[in-house]
Amino acid sequence: MHQADSQYLPRVGVRCGRTLATVRAMANRSSPWFSERRVFGVVAALAAAVIGVVSVADLDTVGAGDVAVVAAGVGSYVVNGAFTRFPAWATFGLACATVVVLNAPDREAESAMFFVVLALAYLALNEPRRLIVLGCGVGALAAAGIGVARETDWTWQYWVIGFAFGWGFGELGYHFRLARDELASTRALIADQAALNERQRIARDVHDVLGHSLIIVMLQLTAARHLLHRDPEKTDAALADAERVARESLNQVRRTLGMLRSG
Repeated sequence: MHQADSQYLPRVGVRCGRTLATVRAMANRSSPWFSERRVFGVVAALAAAVIGVVSVADLDTVGAGDVAVVAAGVGSYVVNGAFTRFPAWATFGLACATVVVLNAPDREAESAMFFVVLALAYLALNEPRRLIVLGCGVGALAAAGIGVARETDWTWQYWVIGFAFGWGFGELGYHFRLARDELASTRALIADQAALNERQRIARDVHDVLGHSLIIVMLQLTAARHLLHRDPEKTDAALADAERVARESLNQVRRTLGMLRSG
């Protein structure tokens, strides 16, 4: 291997290591636009889009109002995921409005009821005010009552089961997120307490090392002061011993501070 190659390879290794470290840091850095709320909003919007296509396909004629109400229902999930001030119950209201529009007199799109199932699941998953979830869950029964009032061949009892399934799925997800957040908070508290205990232990160690070393140095200096004129050799030995203890103590303190910085 040439000398130039032997010098080039280490530089390549260093550059590769820096590149991998940069990629790892970018992957670990949480993006403000990539959050759990936004992901749920996009997934729900895609599901609503599929439901809208299937529902519109059941109609004999499709008007601009049908497309508009479906688009509003789909877009409400994206808006709710992007903006925290947009209420989750608004998505449920738009879902019910979509069912009413697509099942107006002389029209029937039973598959639009999936809008209500999806909206109940999304509402129960994201709405912290549980009374609103309860009210919307009870109000969903009115959507199933459309088929009963019109005396259609809807299997409304199965839709009620579907509402209960969507509601229960959202409730499970909501309580799972609460438990996860509580666990993360508990872990953070435990980590902080462990760090505090470690700092206190290191502080005690540093205090003990410095206290013991300073006592020895003080005794050696006192002995050297008394032997300064009577026995110069013992004085020199005492001073050398004091210097050794002081250097050892200084090295110990430096090692301890290095551990704190690396930690």
